[in-house]
Amino acid sequence: SLGNEEIRLRASTQLLNDAMLFSRLSGLNAKESMDLLVGALKQVGIAAQAASGQQENIATTFGRADEVMGTWLVAVQGGVVSLQDLAETFSITGAEALAAGLSIAELTAVATTLAESTGKSSAEVGNSVRRMLTTIQSETGIEALRKVGIAVEDINVNRMVHNHCL
Repeated sequence: SLGNEEIRLRASTQLLNDAMLFSRLSGLNAKESMDLLVGALKQVGIAAQAASGQQENIATTFGRADEVMGTWLVAVQGGVVSLQDLAETFSITGAEALAAGLSIAELTAVATTLAESTGKSSAEVGNSVRRMLTTIQSETGIEALRKVGIAVEDINVNRMVHNHCL
């Protein structure tokens, strides 16, 4: 329908504008900026889809660029990570981290902290976050957390590993 085409056109135009802004702020060329931003936003959209059980439309997914880039801009002010670092980390682990219950701001904080404390590349940070989440959500990881006194379930026996363990 014409309405859907118009929505897709607006979303595409907004994405192009966001990618150009990302390019100016990060120093990357337009293609690299578009690739990194789309990769990160796709991860956010995948997580939203997993949480809701419904496919997210392109306008909603790409409409999250303001929130994502705004959070990243706050983080890069400390000089520890770059926009490129955060985009690369999100494109590796964003969906898994967000599906595990981390917010965009929390994943940004974890990525920034790991980069600062370890000196690892953004790819290594992304893979490290993914491994941590996989480990702490496994039965072995949950049992290990319990042994050291970390609560992994709330009173309704809902797992709450993500925020409390990172």
